[in-house]
Amino acid sequence: MSTPLLELRGVSVDYRRPGFQRARARRYRALDDVSFGLADGSALGVVGESGSGKSTLARAVLRLVRPSTGRILWRGEQFDSAPRSRLAAIRRELQVVFQDPFGSLDPRMTAAQSVYEALEALEGVRDAAGAHRRVDAALEAVGLDPGLGRRYPHELSGGQCQRVAIARATIVGPRLLICDEVTSALDVSVQAQIINLLLHLRARSGMALMFISHNLTVVRVLCERVIELRAGRIVRQGGTQ
Repeated sequence: MSTPLLELRGVSVDYRRPGFQRARARRYRALDDVSFGLADGSALGVVGESGSGKSTLARAVLRLVRPSTGRILWRGEQFDSAPRSRLAAIRRELQVVFQDPFGSLDPRMTAAQSVYEALEALEGVRDAAGAHRRVDAALEAVGLDPGLGRRYPHELSGGQCQRVAIARATIVGPRLLICDEVTSALDVSVQAQIINLLLHLRARSGMALMFISHNLTVVRVLCERVIELRAGRIVRQGGTQ
């Protein structure tokens, strides 16, 4: 049996909830004993009501929060306790696109600069001309004219900003793309464009996808498997159909 690309074993995440006095501060469990595996090249939908733990799950996988208990493995290696030097290499393979297409981009940077920054941070840039060609190619791959790269986020539509965010996340060829409610802030027609774009990128690159959404129809189109969270626990999982 092949090693999963991503595997969670009994992962729980606790947050501190302050009371009226510091001494009364207590913790609440946002994610509770979650276990699943994600195969290389596959697509997993994560669904559930607001507050069920979906975004906390994404943050734990990205190591933006540390699990209170359990283990997270990336290609068989324990990721949640990896040293900083190894973490940088893993982060190149694991990227995320957030819900807010405007808030996830720096308003002081043009679209091209935002994509270039990701390339510089994750790979380093030795050939500036070659890097700019890769930025143009990344924008074209998500259906944007490279000329739009000179615009700032406020000069772009919500759908265009989300495409820039996807270009930024995919320019280094990640093995897994996490999408956290990436279509919920967009018009229905633009949602369809983003869904088709993700289908195209997966077919072309073979990357795996973790798609977090309230929209079961979108999950059915994009994903082969789905897990449902409720109060931080997996209550159902299986094939999407």
